[in-house]
Amino acid sequence: VYYRAHDNKRLLRFDPEAGELTHHGLLDKNGHLNAMAVQRGLLYGALYGGGVLYEYDVNRPWADRDEEDPNPRDLGQGNPHIGRPHALLAHPDGRHLIMGGTPGYGLTGGGLFIYDLEERSGVVLSEDDLLPEHSTNCLVALPDGNLVGGTTTMPGTGGETLAEEAELYVFDFAERKVAW
Repeated sequence: VYYRAHDNKRLLRFDPEAGELTHHGLLDKNGHLNAMAVQRGLLYGALYGGGVLYEYDVNRPWADRDEEDPNPRDLGQGNPHIGRPHALLAHPDGRHLIMGGTPGYGLTGGGLFIYDLEERSGVVLSEDDLLPEHSTNCLVALPDGNLVGGTTTMPGTGGETLAEEAELYVFDFAERKVAW
């Protein structure tokens, strides 16, 4: 069981069998995992700030400072299009993770970070690729693999709210574009 603490630099692990609570930092980063998902038996976390995606193997020792084989491992980031992650979806194809959230400081409209576990690479889509002046606040996959996203009109801290109402959208996952 993992818990993200809101007082920065904390990730706590509770082992119910041993009754032990372990405090982990995260490379002394000033932030916390704002969203988590499980894919292929690994735990993934989206870090606020910077929209960094981490992969953590809970069956291996915590080794965030190991330069050769870190655990957790930094997979990339969505910054500046995602500074504060709000959604992290393990796609039902078993291959992809999708992170959405609000942008970095002073910006309006967030994007999506789509990470391919087989290719070990990610792509960032901007607000212009999705819904301008909106940020993705939640995601769910449909049976056909497409996504439904729910937005927020909140900008990044210091940004300007430009859209009047939050919206729902359907994202064609194969084409990587908004279908509705």
